Amino acid sequence: MKITVNKKVKSTKGLMVVPVFKENLKKPAKIYPQTIKKFLEKRVKAKEFNAKKLELLPTYIEDKKLPEKIALLGCGKKDKFKGRKARELGGKLGKYAKSSDSEILTILILPEMAEYVEELLEGILMGK
Repeated sequence: MKITVNKKVKSTKGLMVVPVFKENLKKPAKIYPQTIKKFLEKRVKAKEFNAKKLELLPTYIEDKKLPEKIALLGCGKKDKFKGRKARELGGKLGKYAKSSDSEILTILILPEMAEYVEELLEGILMGK
């Protein structure tokens, strides 16, 4: 499996994981593509997603600029996000990516997560 970590989506294949903090439910992150913002808004309004830690909401989206498989990943509250939580989220991602048979895994990294990318990747590798 090829893993890429980007601030912008560069691949239209495989699985894209979109981390969502509770604070992003009311104000989506600027780096979220418009299609993701709309999907997130609908899921929140329908009370199908609330960004709890380790909550995963997979879906398929038709957008030529994005991978077909998308998964929203709940990260909990921003102020509680630390290295250990990044590792746990990575583990959940690794297991999900393996079960989805995706060759390419793209993860949007929010600014609040940048400090913990190493721990996130460790978790992904331990989880698969």
